[in-house]
Amino acid sequence: MQRNMAMSFFQRRFFSQQRRTQMVARRVLEPCDVFLNHRSMDTKKTVATLLYDHLKRHGFNPFLDNKNMKPGDKLFEKINRAVMECKIGVAVLSPRYTESYFCLHELALLLGCNKKVIPIFCDVKPSQLRVVNNPKWSEDELRRFRRALEEVKFTVGLTFNSSKGNFSEIVNSSSDIIIGSMIELKNEERMQHWASILHIRLLGFLPSLSSHFHYSLRAIDARERKIFRNVQALLHVLVFISWVKYISISYYNYQLFIASQYSNGETYPCSTGQCQVAEFPSIKQTGFHFNLQEQVMAASALVIMMIDYRLIAYVALMRIGVTKK
Repeated sequence: MQRNMAMSFFQRRFFSQQRRTQMVARRVLEPCDVFLNHRSMDTKKTVATLLYDHLKRHGFNPFLDNKNMKPGDKLFEKINRAVMECKIGVAVLSPRYTESYFCLHELALLLGCNKKVIPIFCDVKPSQLRVVNNPKWSEDELRRFRRALEEVKFTVGLTFNSSKGNFSEIVNSSSDIIIGSMIELKNEERMQHWASILHIRLLGFLPSLSSHFHYSLRAIDARERKIFRNVQALLHVLVFISWVKYISISYYNYQLFIASQYSNGETYPCSTGQCQVAEFPSIKQTGFHFNLQEQVMAASALVIMMIDYRLIAYVALMRIGVTKK
């Protein structure tokens, strides 16, 4: 009896350990989703490790060199693969950040792979960051590092002073931004996935519909007809959305807000030097051109809509008898 109980105990221990090993191995094989780029001697024991542990607890798979690399790993191969696999990069910029070849190499690779980079300026201002002229680095590397550093310096990020701030605050703030960015990227991937599916479906059967609609419709199964109807409905929705902005109060409020903050010909620093404010994507989409005529039109549209919407609301209340009480 005791022997059977002992055997059962050891079997449970063995299978439990085996399951844990399989879970760890599966986690290690998963690609990282957040790459933590930092200067070890400045922030490894503070911001970088705290942020790594926090993201781990929230179910993410971040990459931190001393946590993910083990003896026998090839340095450049492991780092380059992690950068290419990740969704988002977090650059913890510190006073001695630009002295490190690996810090600048990782940053340049992240931006070269078009990864979204969230900068954290820890105990340093963006204007204080400059690439040092290390004689061991080639001219091409220096040029690449300077370009990457200039780009991240003009990227909106977080600032932290370790002598005055609380580490938990910067970790929580960074995590919130990372999680929000991950959700946005996931939604974009889903939209691209469904757009590609619709594109393939449309290329497959819409040409036949145009020439032999009645005959080919019979040959298309129920699933294809359902997709076709969904595409038609989607096109109608897109047409509706294209003009509904003209009856939106927010649309004209945004135009007036832009006009109050910026003037025609004003520029802002970007990766290519100086860019026109009017060419900024979210401003360009509104079709606003910073002239007095458009400002007057926006203000007039707001006045008309406020009067019309109040009249519509009053008439609606009259119809249900509210105004008669």
